[in-house]
Amino acid sequence: GWYGFNCGSTLAVSGNLANLAGKVAMTTTIAGATSCLTCVILTRILEGHFDVGMGLNGILAGLVSITAGCSVVDPWMAFIIGLVGGHIYYFAHYLLLRLRIDDPLDAFPIHGLCGMWAMFAVGIFCTDANVQYAGYPNVNDACARGEQFGVQVVGVIIIIAWSVACASALFLGMKYTMGIRVSEVIEKQGLDISEHGGTVEQPTDEELHAMAMEKTHRRGSWNNNSPVTQVVTVGNGATNGAVPFNAVAPGDGSGGQAQATPGQTSGARPAPSQPKEGWGEVKQKEDSLDLQELLS
Repeated sequence: GWYGFNCGSTLAVSGNLANLAGKVAMTTTIAGATSCLTCVILTRILEGHFDVGMGLNGILAGLVSITAGCSVVDPWMAFIIGLVGGHIYYFAHYLLLRLRIDDPLDAFPIHGLCGMWAMFAVGIFCTDANVQYAGYPNVNDACARGEQFGVQVVGVIIIIAWSVACASALFLGMKYTMGIRVSEVIEKQGLDISEHGGTVEQPTDEELHAMAMEKTHRRGSWNNNSPVTQVVTVGNGATNGAVPFNAVAPGDGSGGQAQATPGQTSGARPAPSQPKEGWGEVKQKEDSLDLQELLS
């Protein structure tokens, strides 16, 4: 994709524009490869192993870092830009983990910080000759005089201000209307479990149990006539057989949870279903459901 919108931004493949597209392909490749190797080597030196995922994200970091200036820098400059971009991504990744900020796709280190570095790199490495070669007008040798760097800084500030203002208005509006957070327990378990009923990794016994209970809760919200049972792990790891969710003990109309003993199947009956709720109400309750209360 990067070759499409970097090289393709010339909008032609004839004459000087074809040569420019070739140069853009070279700077793009050099920066991405350099950043990839940087992240892989840093992981090997600092952590003692190779990490394919870190290398792949390193490629993205390098590509983001070069995109703003891919047509106005020399190939050797692309190497430095990719090298710095790899370092920025690697250390920003672990900074977010240290700060306990959830960014599973590393969007901020890659597209945020490396994107800012790309903007600054244009002002640092661009040359007036490359600017003219790329088809842009040479305005009073702006690159040589450092004026272009100031323009890039102002551009970064404006982009940040615009993004923060728009995002704040959007998310504050959502916060005080439909809500944007789930419960802390579901957040720790991961939304893959509560939203999709599974994970991309081999689930633990605790996660399997949480998924089963979550599915039971969802079915019970819409189906009055479908008692669902779950196998619950107790004590030393033995299972007590199938225990109906929302079950009550025989003769007890209180709606309390049935108590089962190890190695024994509860004789409980499903509790009467509650009246149906609208989709929005059910969804809000699901998102705010505390799994600890559900499992207790």
